[in-house]
Amino acid sequence: MNMEQKKKDISIVIPEYCGESMLAELLKRLHTTLQTLTDSYEIILVNDCSPDNVWEGIRQVCAVDKRVVGLNLSRNFGEHYAISAGLRYAKGEHIVVMDCDLQKDCDLQNRPEDIPALFKKAQEGWDVVHARRVHKRFGFWKRMSSKAFHAVYDWMTGHQSDPSIAEFGIYSARIIREYNKLGEVARSFNFLIEYLGFRVTAIDVEHDSRADGGGSSYTLQSSPTAHGL
Repeated sequence: MNMEQKKKDISIVIPEYCGESMLAELLKRLHTTLQTLTDSYEIILVNDCSPDNVWEGIRQVCAVDKRVVGLNLSRNFGEHYAISAGLRYAKGEHIVVMDCDLQKDCDLQNRPEDIPALFKKAQEGWDVVHARRVHKRFGFWKRMSSKAFHAVYDWMTGHQSDPSIAEFGIYSARIIREYNKLGEVARSFNFLIEYLGFRVTAIDVEHDSRADGGGSSYTLQSSPTAHGL
């Protein structure tokens, strides 16, 4: 939908899974924030075969707003594959990757209001500016499982990961072009971005717990290993 070829200043890529109740608030705050930076932007929403009706909401928005692009995956491939699908359509000179989770008091796990700070830092010449979460408000078991995951992940890959950094960040068009050329079937977005070896930095952002008290919409159960797009 709305696949215009004209270049944009900024693209936003968001994998959607169980995000129906969050969609309107997410788009409202994205538009408000992005309009302070540029009129040349697009928001790419990738439905990862969500079990709710988020795709119908995306379709309705795309029908009236040319700034929004909707992609509908044939099945649930998983978060990193959904991100990869969105990146193939992104036309921005800078691309922001973020998630769709809503937080307490109508806040978002990845806050649109942090995008201007990421964009400003990218203007210094960085190809990647990660959003580093300075206060991760997770419960005890979530913190413990996260530590265990990163310990095993680092051991298996030989890569030193940072638990305070996830996918939320801004990426230059040139690093995304190189990322899109990679043929790996196993898609770990952060690992492959670091592997490419471009200039990387991070800035601090706040992180809150979800509005419904639960975890991320993506879980191990909802994100099976995929065989490709």
